[in-house]
Amino acid sequence: KGSCGWEAKADVSKPIDTCAKDGTTRVASNDTVKSGCDGGDGYMCYDQTPWGVNDSYALGFAAAAISGGEKAACCNCYELTFTSGPVNGKKMTVQVTNTGGDLGSNQFDLAI
Repeated sequence: KGSCGWEAKADVSKPIDTCAKDGTTRVASNDTVKSGCDGGDGYMCYDQTPWGVNDSYALGFAAAAISGGEKAACCNCYELTFTSGPVNGKKMTVQVTNTGGDLGSNQFDLAI
């Protein structure tokens, strides 16, 4: 279950959706369903995949470790500019749907 799937993690009207184990069926009791990592029935939804808008810009989702913690990161959007490899110079706007406990400060882990 995405860390941003809990009520009050961010100042938004609705947290991200939580899915059943199949990754597609939305769980009705989003805030009360326990994470699959903790023996519950809540999992990330498979439809959090990136898509290209044009040859130099994409939209998507990410886990992030942002200064200020979960409240500062959850459900916020960030524009990333790639600085190396085949995507050098291209941009991507991501919405943070999960936290990245294993990430360095201000680092993103793209959902693909």
